[in-house]
Amino acid sequence: NPIHLVVTLMCYYPFGVYAATFLYSPFNVMGQTDLISYSEIFKNFLEIISLVFLFCYVICGTSLGFSCSNLSYKKIQTKGFYKMVRHPATFFKLLYFFVTIFSHKSAYQFNILFPYFIWTGVYFLRTVVEERFLRQFADYQAYMNQTKYRIIPWIY
Repeated sequence: NPIHLVVTLMCYYPFGVYAATFLYSPFNVMGQTDLISYSEIFKNFLEIISLVFLFCYVICGTSLGFSCSNLSYKKIQTKGFYKMVRHPATFFKLLYFFVTIFSHKSAYQFNILFPYFIWTGVYFLRTVVEERFLRQFADYQAYMNQTKYRIIPWIY
């Protein structure tokens, strides 16, 4: 479905823009000077929690093997994080973006907040579109019944 492809591709451009702007790294001067706290504890916490979320995202993505495309149906992963939510990679990706973006003072302005919330909404809609496609398969329906939450454990 071309609409599925458009929704999927819409998620990548904002990632690049926000990554170049907000991600904390030794190579990003703004990332070091624009943090909401200059304490070493905060910087260390930010680095650790960001790495944990990225690591979990990578684990979720790699556990799918070659069936990680959102537009194909090859197999269902039901172990690890996939036991708790049906889209754990999206969950960890959104947590990572939230932490890295909103740890900066400059993030709290309309021209950052509005696109961020639109973009997050696109990610949520993407899971809905993907599941509309996958719902046609009996084993995915069984997985949906077994794993109740789509993205956020115990909430949604």
